[in-house]
Amino acid sequence: MNYPTGKIPASPLPEELKLYVETTGYKLMWAKLLNDTKVQVDLSNVVRTNYALTADFKPDISRQLSAGYRLIEIIPDTLFLHFEKSLTKKIPVVADILISFKKQFDFKEPMLVNPDSVIVNGPENIVSPMKSWFTERLTFENLDKSLQNEVGLIKPSHPTVTVTPMKARYTIAVEEYTEKTLEVEIQKINLPQAKEVSIYPKKVKVVCRVGLSNYESVKPENFIITADFANVDFKKSKYIKLEMKTHPSHVKNLDYSPKSVEYILYK
Repeated sequence: MNYPTGKIPASPLPEELKLYVETTGYKLMWAKLLNDTKVQVDLSNVVRTNYALTADFKPDISRQLSAGYRLIEIIPDTLFLHFEKSLTKKIPVVADILISFKKQFDFKEPMLVNPDSVIVNGPENIVSPMKSWFTERLTFENLDKSLQNEVGLIKPSHPTVTVTPMKARYTIAVEEYTEKTLEVEIQKINLPQAKEVSIYPKKVKVVCRVGLSNYESVKPENFIITADFANVDFKKSKYIKLEMKTHPSHVKNLDYSPKSVEYILYK
């Protein structure tokens, strides 16, 4: 415990020390049977530049041993320590979830992961370049229903890097889709001054896939398709390209035709 301020071990420190102690055989027998002897080692006042002498731990460890024990020696006699600057960083979680849907089914809304970010701590040179943290991979095939469950996060490959939390909850909302066809009126913009412009046809056919829950709400007025005359060379072409400016965010496989229309310019 108590690493130097703002530092973290470049590699894991030993988890065990060998203690030579003197006590009664009865106490030793119970210590052997229980095998639960644990001590804390405070590094705050004993670390030299890059090592610590375990003899310096003796007073602190002796106080943590049960009554009747005398600590004789600690093995090893030296701990070699290499610390690096520590960095704590919040980064987004990326769901490594592969999905194929049953025919006619798709996402009702984007997949959610909660929490959407994790706290990563470790050596600065390891943590600083990190941009995201992945979940474990899950694969779902022919999905036709919504799912919600927990997924583990990938374990850190570096031994001194920690990630909190190590689990996330995913929500996959699924619904059935169907095709919808609409007629949308073309909007003429940036018309030449003092001239009248007519286009043919005046409407385009829009085809899209929409979830059943949103089928009735998708209407022609939700789409804006324009014929922009700002840069038209009236001497070279009688046709103008159309552009889809606005459409509902929840429609898929959107297409429209025609992509251009004929225009007539009246003086």
